[in-house]
Amino acid sequence: MRYIIFFASVLGIVIFINTAPPTIYLGDSGEIAAAAYNLGIPHPPGYPLDMLLGKISMLVPAGDMAFRMNILSSLLAIICFVFLYLSGVEFLNLVYKKDADKKALKFSALLVSLMFLFSSMFWFEGIHAKGAVYVLANMLMSMVLFLAFKNITARNNKYFYAAAYVSGFLLSAHNSTALFLVFIVLMLIYANRKPITLKKAAAGAALFLLSMTTPYLYLFIRAGSGVAVNFQYLKDAGDVIGHILRKTYDKHYSAAFDMGVYFTKIGYCASQFVEKYNVLAVFLLAGFYCLFTFSKKSFFFVAAFITLNTVLLVYVVNTSAGMSINSMSSIFLYTAKNFYMMNDMIPVLVSMAGVYFCFKFITGKYGINAVFAGAVLSITLLLMILVNYGINNFSRTFMGYDHGLNINKSLNKGDAVWVKWDCPLFNIVYLQSVKNAFNGVKTFDADANMLDGSVFAGLKDRTERDINRVEAGSYKDNPGKTYSTSIVDFPEDKIFAVPYGIIFKMYTTGTAYEIPTGLSKIYAFRDYFNNSSQDLYYRNVSAQYFVMRGRYAAMAGNREEADKWLKLARKTAGTSPEILNSIATVYYFNLMDVNTAIDYVRKIYELDPSDSTAVRLLIGLFKQVNPLRALEYLNVLYKRSTDETEKADLKTEIDAINNAVRHQ
Repeated sequence: MRYIIFFASVLGIVIFINTAPPTIYLGDSGEIAAAAYNLGIPHPPGYPLDMLLGKISMLVPAGDMAFRMNILSSLLAIICFVFLYLSGVEFLNLVYKKDADKKALKFSALLVSLMFLFSSMFWFEGIHAKGAVYVLANMLMSMVLFLAFKNITARNNKYFYAAAYVSGFLLSAHNSTALFLVFIVLMLIYANRKPITLKKAAAGAALFLLSMTTPYLYLFIRAGSGVAVNFQYLKDAGDVIGHILRKTYDKHYSAAFDMGVYFTKIGYCASQFVEKYNVLAVFLLAGFYCLFTFSKKSFFFVAAFITLNTVLLVYVVNTSAGMSINSMSSIFLYTAKNFYMMNDMIPVLVSMAGVYFCFKFITGKYGINAVFAGAVLSITLLLMILVNYGINNFSRTFMGYDHGLNINKSLNKGDAVWVKWDCPLFNIVYLQSVKNAFNGVKTFDADANMLDGSVFAGLKDRTERDINRVEAGSYKDNPGKTYSTSIVDFPEDKIFAVPYGIIFKMYTTGTAYEIPTGLSKIYAFRDYFNNSSQDLYYRNVSAQYFVMRGRYAAMAGNREEADKWLKLARKTAGTSPEILNSIATVYYFNLMDVNTAIDYVRKIYELDPSDSTAVRLLIGLFKQVNPLRALEYLNVLYKRSTDETEKADLKTEIDAINNAVRHQ
């Protein structure tokens, strides 16, 4: 069997590297790769262990720096597969004890481990830099499970101490492993026939604390060192502690908790398991049946962990990213997949028991040849690899790299650009700090998290209002030389944005401006044609180019041309609130078509009814054409709000519209 594991590992690493992006992937990969390259500090909680491993991986001469970290993720994925298999063998030995068919048992563990390795989401995370964060956490979980099971079966203290030590790295890998850590601690304590001695417990705790605290020292050392990538410009120990605890994402929403939405998300989490692992969902049910038969205590312990972990993860997905708990936006759905994968390790183990049970049932009761039965079961794995190869083949994916370079092409030395949102922020961070692009160009983050922080030096708390004042001041002080990656609105300062390639050039009222319509036609845009299955981020960026072409056509008075490009943008990213809002903006401001703008904003609201910004946009638009419809949405906000001051303001608006309608 060891030769089969070796062959599967080689096959896996070859397939993963062959499908990995040649450079940064959109999303957080640019920031993660840049932080690792510069030994910097990425967004909370900082991922210190991943930074150190990433820096080591970049010493290997193998293409672009980001590609080297993509390979790291693939290597971690293969190690995870090996330890998951070993964990499965130990787990199945515990379930079926001495009566187990060892060959069938190992086959079951191997088949399910390969299905996990080549599942759509794990494969995706195993080929890009940000994915290394999640894959590292899963790898450590599989290692800890193996050591914990060996502690039970071998009853050797070395496995107890090794499990305690490796467990300490879990939190620094990803803080959503916290409940899994509790699960392991309970396993180590209660799986022994004899109570753990105080000396043994103290030694295990010491090893755990040692491995838990060691990686975090990296963050304290790098904070305040002037490193190129330093999220929110951490300076001292207090900043670092807040960073680890994700204090920057603490937000208080006035919307009441919606239990219906919460249960919908739990259902979405469950459906993700089926989507990722297909037939394993059936084997999971069979595995629970076996576990219930073997030991009711173990069954309830495992079932309770999976249920509680799911409930908490659904909550963490939103709050850890600073979103409302009621959010059902496309961004939430996109982000949730990564987090939910952290919930899969135990269910995957249970499904191994289900595979073994089904295998023995069909070979024993019906006398089917074992080799034939194994081949039939393996067909699912083969189909999974073939399908997911097409989905996860990003070997010609350049959008993260190209989009940042396209922005760079619009700028000259002496210019300044304000960057908004993770994309293109993280692309620019990578190009600037790793590839030496944007030389002579001042780059500022409109959220005051990264890039040149010198303009925020005088700000004490960096509130949104204060940052906006700094941004507006920059536009006023450097007329004709300042740009923004998104449309900004500073009417009080008489500042307006004009399309300039794929970004916007800032002007003050009364200043003559140019519209370089030809600039957007020379940009690299190969990913739209290279990839048939683009995810949300890629479709969102692709659609931005179409929106900009539509905006140019609208400004030239060509409604037919504008409609063509804007419809293409909606077809490309019709589930992206950002794109739908951009399209609505073109119809409202450039084509003076309020009703069509309303249609697009309503689509945003339909995608995520918890989006209060969309509701307020609808209120403002309907006030112009249909005050009664505006009243409907004002009542929606009023019922949803838990803030008394906000409710009073909304009541005033509602009464004003009612009075106006009565006097018509």
